[in-house]
Amino acid sequence: MKTTTKLYKLIDAAGPHYVKFAEFIQLLASVDSRQHPPTVVWDISRLKRIHGGCGEKLLHFQGIPEKGYRTDAWIESRMKFAFDSAPWMWSTMTTRGNLAVFSPAGLKKPEVFSLWERYRDGKN
Repeated sequence: MKTTTKLYKLIDAAGPHYVKFAEFIQLLASVDSRQHPPTVVWDISRLKRIHGGCGEKLLHFQGIPEKGYRTDAWIESRMKFAFDSAPWMWSTMTTRGNLAVFSPAGLKKPEVFSLWERYRDGKN
């Protein structure tokens, strides 16, 4: 099994809990007396496509240089990929608020962790 496949299986397994955790954190922020910036929830599918594109387009060159990676078309397609992907990731990381980090163990109070488990399992 390829490492990428293992990585994607781990991401797919954690994805639904990641989204639920982000929703849970937003709910906690909504009842807090302090104002919180909006929470960023990553588009996991888009991140996986970008990850795959990085490997395919930017890391693994094959073929004859003059017919492949030295052509203007090859360079233009890679630049388009980078210009389409990088700004979205940078904007998401820097301008939209707090990033949702999937870390249920980081919930400091046991009662909050218990609330998280109930929310995660649909036992609101």
